[in-house]
Amino acid sequence: EADFGDTLYLSADYNITVFNDAELTFHLGRYTGKWLEEDTTDFGLLLSKSGVTLGLSKVNATDADNIKLYVSYQIDIGL
Repeated sequence: EADFGDTLYLSADYNITVFNDAELTFHLGRYTGKWLEEDTTDFGLLLSKSGVTLGLSKVNATDADNIKLYVSYQIDIGL
């Protein structure tokens, strides 16, 4: 049996501005604990501009050992 007190997730992100004010983000995360069956490391590379993000991610785990490509769009809603 595991609870949230048995887990640790550390991450580091580094952002730089690239051509035409787009933002490039590098991500590295490391999970250890009993919540998942094994410790994992995740990597990410994101390119964002004007609410649109193109990302690549990879999780180094037995069941998720492939690269994912995704696109997301952010909409700001003022309430």
